[in-house]
Amino acid sequence: MCGNCGRTRHDGRGACDCIPAWVWRAPEVVSAVRERDAQAVIRFLRRRVRSLSQEALVRMCGVAQSTITRAESGRGLTDRRKAVEALRGLGAPLDGVPSSTPGSLSPQPSFPSADFMLNLDELASALTPHAVPPSASTPPFSLAELAQETRQAKADYQGCRYAAVSRRIPRLLNALEQHDPGHDDAVRQRLHHIQADAYHVAASVLLKCDERGLAWLAADRSFRAAEATHDPVLIGSSTRVYVRALMRERRYRTAVDLAASGAERVHRQTHPFTSASLSVYGSLLLSGAAAAAKREDRDSSLSLLTEAQEAARRLGGDHNHRWTAFGPTNVLLHRVSTAVDLGDAGRAVEQARRIQPEHVRLAERRVVLHVDTARALTQWGKLREAYTELTAAENLAPEELKERPVAHHLIEELSARSSGHLKRGLTQLADRVGVAR
Repeated sequence: MCGNCGRTRHDGRGACDCIPAWVWRAPEVVSAVRERDAQAVIRFLRRRVRSLSQEALVRMCGVAQSTITRAESGRGLTDRRKAVEALRGLGAPLDGVPSSTPGSLSPQPSFPSADFMLNLDELASALTPHAVPPSASTPPFSLAELAQETRQAKADYQGCRYAAVSRRIPRLLNALEQHDPGHDDAVRQRLHHIQADAYHVAASVLLKCDERGLAWLAADRSFRAAEATHDPVLIGSSTRVYVRALMRERRYRTAVDLAASGAERVHRQTHPFTSASLSVYGSLLLSGAAAAAKREDRDSSLSLLTEAQEAARRLGGDHNHRWTAFGPTNVLLHRVSTAVDLGDAGRAVEQARRIQPEHVRLAERRVVLHVDTARALTQWGKLREAYTELTAAENLAPEELKERPVAHHLIEELSARSSGHLKRGLTQLADRVGVAR
C-alpha cells in the first residue's frame, strides 16, 4: 500500500508519485497556494513528504531538475506563469483553498473573486465557441447584472487589478454568449453593447500580457458586437483595441491607417460631438500617434498629437468617458511615450516632468507614465533614476510590472548594464515581478 494515498502498489516501493491530501490542508501550503508560491510548496513537500523524490517533482511540474533544485533554495520558479503551471501539475487546488473543516463550505459569489494570475485556460475556453457547454446549474444573469460586471471589469483593468479581470471575464463572457435576447430588438442591442465592452476589456488585458492570438480573437468579437449596434462611438471604441492589436504585431502602418479612418468615421457620423464621441475620437488620434512613432514617422505622430490636443481642449478637461481616460493629461502622457519611441529621451523626460501627478487619476495611466519615464532614462544612461521609476511603478500597482513583458525587458536591460548595489536592487525587483532568468 502507498504510504501517501493508500493505493495498492505492485513494484515493491512504499509510496507512489502522489501528493497526500493532507498537504493541501496544511496552513503553510494553503497560504502558499493562495499566493501561487510554487517554491514554498516544493520546499514543504521536500521537508514533509519524504517518499517524494526530486525526479517525481520534475515529472509533475514539467520543469528541469535544476529548476526544482533552485526552487528548494528559493531561486527557481520565480516566473509566475511557470509557477502556476507547476502547481497545477502538482494537483494544487488553484480554484479554491480547501477548508480544514470537512463539510464546511463558504458561500460563493455570483462571479468569483480575483486571483492574481491571468487565467489563460478559462479565458481561452470562453473565447472558443462551444468549448464550454452551457451549464444547467448556472443561474441566468440579467442584462443589468452583466452590464455591472462589465463595468467592474473595466474599472479593475484601469486600476491595474488584472488578476481580478482574469477571474471575472471568463464567466462573464460565457454568461453573455448564453444570454437569450428573444425577439426584443432593444434587448438584443443592449446585449451587443455589453458584449462589445466585455470583449474589449478582455482583449486589453490579453494585449497587456502579450497574449496576441487570444487578443486578436477578443478584439474581433468586440468589433463585431459593436458593429451590430450601429453606434459609431461604440464602433470607434472597439476600433481602438484593434489598433493596439495591430501595433503588437508590428503592423504600424496599418495601425495608423485604421486609427485615422476610425477617428474620421466618428467625426463624420456624430454631429454634434458629445463628450463620449469627442473622447473616443481623441483616443483614436492618440493611438494613431503612438503607432506612427513606433514606425519612426515623426511628422505623422506629431500631427496626430496636435489634433488630439485640440480635441482635448474642446473636451475641456480630463475625463473617462467610454473608459478612454481622455483629456489634456492623456495627450501629455502620449507625448512622453511617443518621444521615447522616437528616441528623444531628453524630450520625453521633459514632458514627463510637466505632468502633475494628481491629474493622472487612473492607476494604469500612472504606472505607464513611470515605465515610460524609466524607458527614457535608460536611453539617457541614467540607470539609477530609471530603477527609481520602476520601483515607484511597482509600489503603485505591482500587477502592472508582473504582467507586462515591456517592463520585464526593461528590468533585464537595466540589470545587464548595472553593477553593485543597483544590480542587487534590480535582481530583487526581477525576482518580485517574475522576470525569467
